[in-house]
Amino acid sequence: MLKIARWAGQLAILSGVFWAGTQIAERSGLPIPGSVIGVVLLFLLLLSGVIKLKHVEEVADYLLKHLVFFFIPIAVALMNTADIFLENGWILAIAIFFGAIFPFWVTGHITQMLRRRRGECRY
Repeated sequence: MLKIARWAGQLAILSGVFWAGTQIAERSGLPIPGSVIGVVLLFLLLLSGVIKLKHVEEVADYLLKHLVFFFIPIAVALMNTADIFLENGWILAIAIFFGAIFPFWVTGHITQMLRRRRGECRY
């Protein structure tokens, strides 16, 4: 019974931070999703010590462990829209390249450049 109460409290904290992030996004008019603001808010609260890691650790670990289940609805929706992928495959492939692979490449080159400046990189 104690474990259920502890989990409920931890889930309430995470839900409250998510709700606060959503409210900030809605009221400020920022073009940032409330969930992203909530994650940043949680990070700042953990960093400042307002919320201790032990206050959310068990539930956060459980949610991260089962994160794959949150993507099942997205995967089903993608299967239902397969015709879009068939019609616009090249456009989507280019978007995936520039949205994912290209930033990895740029980040790698910037990291190498910075390491060369510090004398840490030989190539």
